[in-house]
Amino acid sequence: MVYVQSDREKRIISFIQEYRTVTARQIKDFTGASDKLLDRITHTHRIQKDGDVYYVGHQPDMNMIKAMAVLIHFKKDIEWHLRADFPFYITFYMHNKTFDVTLIKSGEEAMMSAAINRAQHVERIIAAVEDINSIKQLDINIPVRYCTIDPVTFYVMRNGNIETEQ
Repeated sequence: MVYVQSDREKRIISFIQEYRTVTARQIKDFTGASDKLLDRITHTHRIQKDGDVYYVGHQPDMNMIKAMAVLIHFKKDIEWHLRADFPFYITFYMHNKTFDVTLIKSGEEAMMSAAINRAQHVERIIAAVEDINSIKQLDINIPVRYCTIDPVTFYVMRNGNIETEQ
C-alpha cells in the first residue's frame, strides 16, 4: 500500500521543516492541523516530538518558538514569511514592509546590537527581549520595535523610560 500525503499534510510538514522547531499550538494556529494529523506526521517523517514541541534535527531550538510567537501575533496581516539567518530568526512581509525578528537575552545586548547593526538589507526589526530593561542597553541603528513574549507585548522608549506601546 502506498501512502499518499494530502495537501494539508504537505503544508504542515513544510512548515515544521522550514522553522525546525514549533509547538503543537503554533502549528495548529498557523496551519489548522489536527492532533490526529500531527500524530501521523511524526510517525511517517523525520520530525521529532518532545512533549508539545515538534522539531527537525537533534534538539529543539527554543528561541525559534519565541520568535514564532511574534509571527503568530501578526499572522492575519502577513503576506509571506520565512526562516532567517543569524542574528534573526524569522523574516516576514506585511503592509508593504519587511520585518526581521530577533531575540535578545539578558547579557547579550552589546553583542546583538553589533550583529544587528552589521546586517545588510534589513528594513525593520522586531526585537523580542527577555527583560524589558535590556531595551535601555541596546544601540540599534535600524528602526526597531521591542516586545516581550507570552503574551506578545510591545514597548517604546520615551524620554529614557520604557512604556507599553499603545
